[in-house]
Amino acid sequence: MKHARADSAWLRLQLRADRFVLEIEDNGRGIAPADREKGRNGLKNLRKRMEDVGGTCDIVAREGGGTTVRLSAPLAATVQGNGSGP
Repeated sequence: MKHARADSAWLRLQLRADRFVLEIEDNGRGIAPADREKGRNGLKNLRKRMEDVGGTCDIVAREGGGTTVRLSAPLAATVQGNGSGP
């Protein structure tokens, strides 16, 4: 809300057979393509965390304003190197 200057946001969570998809949408001013690519620290951290678990982070500016952030990751991730996981 702070950066987007939005007054509303919506969350949508979908559980699929092997992954989850979380969409966060707002009605703010949108995000510039340059900011979408480089990202600020929060966006960089979010992308990195999703990549670490085999997921994705897509950021889409909607025509007319607003932004959608779509996170998708496997429901079960194997943790390498520590003896835990499936």
